[in-house]
Amino acid sequence: MVNFKALKAVQTLTSHTNQISDLIITPDGETLISASFDHSIKLWSLKTGKELRTLIGHTEVVWSLALSHDQKTLISGCDDNTIKLWDINTGKELRTFTDTQRVVAIALCPIPSSQGIFASGSGDKTVKLWPLKTGLLSKLIGTTPIKILKGHNGTIQALAFSPNGQILASGSHDSTIKFWNVSTGTLISTLTGHTDTIESLVFSADGNILISASRDRSIKLWRVNTGEELRTLKGHTNYVNDIALSPDGKILVSCGGDGMIKVWDINSGKEISSVLGDKDAVNCVAFTPDGNSLISGTWNNTIKIWQ
Repeated sequence: MVNFKALKAVQTLTSHTNQISDLIITPDGETLISASFDHSIKLWSLKTGKELRTLIGHTEVVWSLALSHDQKTLISGCDDNTIKLWDINTGKELRTFTDTQRVVAIALCPIPSSQGIFASGSGDKTVKLWPLKTGLLSKLIGTTPIKILKGHNGTIQALAFSPNGQILASGSHDSTIKFWNVSTGTLISTLTGHTDTIESLVFSADGNILISASRDRSIKLWRVNTGEELRTLKGHTNYVNDIALSPDGKILVSCGGDGMIKVWDINSGKEISSVLGDKDAVNCVAFTPDGNSLISGTWNNTIKIWQ
């Protein structure tokens, strides 16, 4: 179990040749997947720390990752203006979607009955909904988005679906957060309060609260149905790059350009502890599904496992 009051790095994974941009963990807790500025995606055994496979195909920074419900298909968004689907078991590239500009954010709709829908956030200031299909069916439905959501005035940096899959939240370089109706593609509301780029978004398990992290060095909690700003968490002295909720929903972890990893009590908003995660910056954090480990990706090309 993670000791939130005294985080300790128990293992460091090294193989990437540039900074880590995103981390996801398979629901069975066995495999860690990392994206990097070195244009690659790597799969690691969390049990042994060994590198299992490297996915090569992108030609620029790979920014964001998501995994299909059946854990068979990996989705990646990249600075090369593409989204790629990969067979996670073989490493084979299955198909490519081409966007108009760099793809910074990817999110999977959490409802399997959605027929497989994922969202992307692009440098063209739009959010796009895409079909998650592979094989023969993918040839029939093509490679065009299902919907294009317009309203932001800057690059889309962060995306998150509500647990019921009905609302999509988007965060942008324009400092705003927008809620979208997934079925209709219409704008529900716009949240204002941050003063710089939104870097990360996370819904609470019940879908009632949205948590946002920003380059303005703050974290904010919002009530989803009203858009009311509930609380602001301050402590980072540089960009807040990413946030992650513990599986039980009680603990929020944040990381930033100040190199710090901070642990917060989500109910009180109080900082529980803080540890130096990297001498320069920590770009991303993720919990293992059992909550027993925290994983961080750094500016200095390393992945650290904390307990």
